[in-house]
Amino acid sequence: MKIEYRFANLDDIDQLVRIRTLMQFEVNHSAEKMVPDEFRKKVKNYFLNSIPQNKYFSSVAIFESQIIANAGVVFYEKPPTIYGGSGLDTMSQDLLV
Repeated sequence: MKIEYRFANLDDIDQLVRIRTLMQFEVNHSAEKMVPDEFRKKVKNYFLNSIPQNKYFSSVAIFESQIIANAGVVFYEKPPTIYGGSGLDTMSQDLLV
């Protein structure tokens, strides 16, 4: 079994949306039919905007042309603090499917 690892790009968005939706099923104990299409649209728009702006990075594991796992880091900016420098911070989001 050969698994490839790389950073996600815009070509991966549909698969990232699928994995994000699966994660929501798991953490919210819901069925796929209970997830509104609007949720998928919002997630897709998030990735379409945040990946090119380098606000979200995701490493992906690929097996047979499918993303089977990913781990993402969200970069967000808040007002600087005395000890916080620029105000740039990260929030880690890990997901394995």
